[in-house]
Amino acid sequence: MKLVIKEYLASLNERNELDAILPDLLSQLGLTVFGKPIRGASERGVDVAAVGSIYGGIEKVYLFSIKAGDLTRSTWNGNEDQALRPSLDEIIDSYIPNRLPPEHKGKPIVICPCFGGDVQTPVIDLFTGYMNSRSKDNIEFEVWHGDKLAGLINDDFLHENFMPENTRSLLRKSLAILDEPDASFSYFSYLLSILRESVEEAKAEDVLKVLRQINICLWILYGWSRQEKNLESVYLSSEISYLNAWHIASPFLDQKSKNAKLIQLSVQSIQKTYLKVSQDYLAKVVMPYMNEYGAISRGVSSSSSVDINLKLFDLLGRVALMGLWCTWELEVIQQNDEYKVLLAQHISYLAECIFSLIRNNPILFSPLKDEQAIDISLAVLFLAASSELDSIKDWFGELLSRIKISFKAHGAYPCTLQDYMELLEHPKANTKEYLENCTAGSILFSSIGFFSALFNFDDEYKQVSEIQTEFLEHCSLQLWYPDDESEKGIYIGERYHGLCLSDFDFTQKKGVIIDRVFDECKETKDFENLSAIKYGVFPLLLMSCRAYRLPVPMQFFENFRMKLT
Repeated sequence: MKLVIKEYLASLNERNELDAILPDLLSQLGLTVFGKPIRGASERGVDVAAVGSIYGGIEKVYLFSIKAGDLTRSTWNGNEDQALRPSLDEIIDSYIPNRLPPEHKGKPIVICPCFGGDVQTPVIDLFTGYMNSRSKDNIEFEVWHGDKLAGLINDDFLHENFMPENTRSLLRKSLAILDEPDASFSYFSYLLSILRESVEEAKAEDVLKVLRQINICLWILYGWSRQEKNLESVYLSSEISYLNAWHIASPFLDQKSKNAKLIQLSVQSIQKTYLKVSQDYLAKVVMPYMNEYGAISRGVSSSSSVDINLKLFDLLGRVALMGLWCTWELEVIQQNDEYKVLLAQHISYLAECIFSLIRNNPILFSPLKDEQAIDISLAVLFLAASSELDSIKDWFGELLSRIKISFKAHGAYPCTLQDYMELLEHPKANTKEYLENCTAGSILFSSIGFFSALFNFDDEYKQVSEIQTEFLEHCSLQLWYPDDESEKGIYIGERYHGLCLSDFDFTQKKGVIIDRVFDECKETKDFENLSAIKYGVFPLLLMSCRAYRLPVPMQFFENFRMKLT
């Protein structure tokens, strides 16, 4: 296992990667971290600072200067911006005399050059000579290279004594079959469920340990996935890692004890890991190909229109979800105006990504599974928040026209089938009985009909009404709302919770539909009690809907009624 960890460490970058896991490792060793990297701030050579004793030794101050990969001549004292020697000089000449907190002055100081790889042979003498010459009575050096870090992670995070049975084996299996993402994800998902169940009703310190284990396991999976150039498994795993972490931590989110605050920080750390994985995935899989007609569809590497359809709607949901995370961040960040401007520009870029994805992959006008309403709803929520109503209207107009043609021509109309082989054969029969079995219920048409009513898409609303009257009179059109049981299971994939509002009639006036949907929002107060909503992290709930295939709650659209009236 140590070799697995060491290879992962060697792949990490300095900023937001190696420095993201080091504080957790130091805390697990019993140190108190008092300094972390801050965007845009001068660090005077110190990336992470901590104080305490390791394995019962005397209390010392540990100052870490972190670099990526192996230590080479260029990364030691070359032309690179982040060379190690100038950082160590800054620690000695500036940080220790001027920045070290007063309460730690007089304590022994350990300067720790830290990197995920090894010291290469040509630089060993220079590196060792520098440390020997700059050591003083109260200042010593201690190298934290990949081998030392791997040993500490293996012994203090992932050792058999600290993790439930089989979890190390599951992690190795997940890493071994990254080229089969579904199987890799299945092993990692099982690992998470074991870790989660091991701390049900547990003490805060045990919960904290498990959250840190989840984060380090996810980072290891991410490092290996990048090396294999296959991010599918880690994308799916990062979603449910964050969701499971939130579920585990939820009893401590409103507490103010030391461990509760550390638990909250650990959840934030897992959130950052998820967002980094998601951004990396989209940057490599979607962004380079979105402007070329059919490029992403061809990239599915299948001649089956079913495979292409399923993957393209899945990607649509992923892009929309990232847009919603960015929208949330823009609302909550406390950083400078320059960063807000960049974030707003990125939100506009993601909206354009969705339009390009639809425009260049026409299969996104032809939903096959009724549950693709989830991905469509995420896209509508993001695009509406970005004031792109005209583009939504155009999309719906073409989508509904094609669906109507599919019904008339007995083509691949949207259905509730889940089995892959049945989807390949759909429509298997041109009979009324088959049609009614495949369309007994729907969230797709109720969602599109409701959005058309809400945003005053008159022509599209009429199209939904015509489809319902001509082909779906037997169908129960439904929308979903969380109930008082949802908080217990919505973040871990439990299915049996929530309420349905059903039997919509889109021959009625738009106002009747809108009133009915939002009156139910007023009647059901359980949405506001969901922890993701209560603590202001609304995209987490939407991520749960995407990951576990739950309909998007209609409460997310209440603000648009106020904006439009």
